[in-house]
This record gives sequence, structure tokens and C-alpha cells, in this order.
Amino acid sequence: MKKRFASNLNTTSGRMLSIFISKYHYHYHYQITQKMRKKIPYQLEKSRTKNQIMQAHIDAYGELWAESGFADEYWEFLYKFAKTKQYD
Repeated sequence: MKKRFASNLNTTSGRMLSIFISKYHYHYHYQITQKMRKKIPYQLEKSRTKNQIMQAHIDAYGELWAESGFADEYWEFLYKFAKTKQYD
């Protein structure tokens, strides 16, 4: 979950779950950032509900997993974790 959505989710960025991405795997951060900028542009983020934000992330993780040929375990984990709402 991108930290820029913390206030929409009634939390703070410090209370959000995070996954370490080493500098050797920075492409993951880049990919999700680009995908989320398309799904929820910065100028629209404050108007989005929790459900809209969560669904955008589920869709983004699923798309990135599909783009990897369903071979990337990182995107698979994030997609399944978000889809099954284990965060709530």
C-alpha cells in the first residue's frame, strides 16, 4: 500500500505494513508507483474512499503479476494478500 493513502485509510504511514525492498530490487517500487499513478493520480487521491484505494491496489498487484506471466512471487503474494483482505 502506498503511504500517500494513509490519511484516506484513517491511519498514519508509520502504522502501515511495509515490505522491505532492497536497492537491488528497486524495480518493484518503481512498477507499483507507476501503476498507481495511473490508477489514482495524485490530484484525485484525497477524493478516493478506502474501498476504491484497496481495489486499485488489488487490481494493480494482479496486473503486475499477470505481466510477469504469473511467475513473480512478489506480485503473487501482494495480490493474494490484498485480495483476501488479510489486512483488515
